[in-house]
Amino acid sequence: MGWRCDKCGNTEDFTEVNTVTTQVNQEKGSTKILKIRNSYRSDGALNTWCNRCDSEEVSWIEVPNQDEAFLK
Repeated sequence: MGWRCDKCGNTEDFTEVNTVTTQVNQEKGSTKILKIRNSYRSDGALNTWCNRCDSEEVSWIEVPNQDEAFLK
């Protein structure tokens, strides 16, 4: 299994970023931070884009035999 760019066919160079929401609670009129909470996307999905053409049209594909022939 691996990423494949639908636009340029790249199978090697991608950026994956999980979306994180950060909540910061602090006292009003103060710099005192009471609580910081990070929450990740519950579905585990990543924002992924191709580093060659900057396309976000990327698919997760099944690769029957993921060897060096796939990485071209």
